[in-house]
Amino acid sequence: MEPLAVPLARAPAITGLSRSTIYREVARGNLRLLKVGRTSLLDMASVRAFLASLPVAEIGKTAA
Repeated sequence: MEPLAVPLARAPAITGLSRSTIYREVARGNLRLLKVGRTSLLDMASVRAFLASLPVAEIGKTAA
């Protein structure tokens, strides 16, 4: 079962996104951080939505 949110310290290992990318996308409003006391949690639903919004890489295609 996938967690609903993960601690920010573990988020890069779980999501594959760098810490700086996570902070940048939070600042842009593309990812959500949740606060529980002093702990920051990355909302995994926002991660899925962010990744789904990215363009698909076209490997090996050249411009004509």
